[in-house]
Amino acid sequence: MWVASALSLGLGGLVRESALGTAQLTLGLPFRRREWTQVRLALGLMQAAMVALIPALVIPLASRFIGYSYSTWEAFKFSGLLLTAGSVFFFVGIFWSSLLAGEFSAIVAGGVSVLLVFTAQDYLYRWIPSFNFPYFNMTAFLGGYDFVNPATGFLTGWPWQGVLNSLCAGAALFWASIEIIKHRDF
Repeated sequence: MWVASALSLGLGGLVRESALGTAQLTLGLPFRRREWTQVRLALGLMQAAMVALIPALVIPLASRFIGYSYSTWEAFKFSGLLLTAGSVFFFVGIFWSSLLAGEFSAIVAGGVSVLLVFTAQDYLYRWIPSFNFPYFNMTAFLGGYDFVNPATGFLTGWPWQGVLNSLCAGAALFWASIEIIKHRDF
């Protein structure tokens, strides 16, 4: 659910406004396109952070109702992992909305690209030598499954490599989005 939420938070922008005929008002404001996109990024990431905090608040409370306990600190750690490693989905939404003006085209393209990345271990990664090791799974890589204790379900470390890869991919997508918007004629 968070992936769909983060993806949809990245949708919209100047291309969508141009399709609706309202981009000229936004472009008439005393801000550069890059600045406008950066503010959109900051607000979207704050919204994604708020959505990522929902499980950190709900799971410890819900576990008490069913007779179990779950550490609030562990829930916050997983929410932090969700936001940092999962922010790439927000950037995917921004990227596709900088290319496609349709109301649903950006979300379809974003959803399909996310699906292709997460199922690529079935058809692509086995042909790439550096990824040709057993049990490579993008979901496990980004989610830090190697750092989850199977007995307790708690994190035993932090998947820095997955977080760094996700943030780098997000930064590249955002940079590409800014360049597309800067050179686009509205």
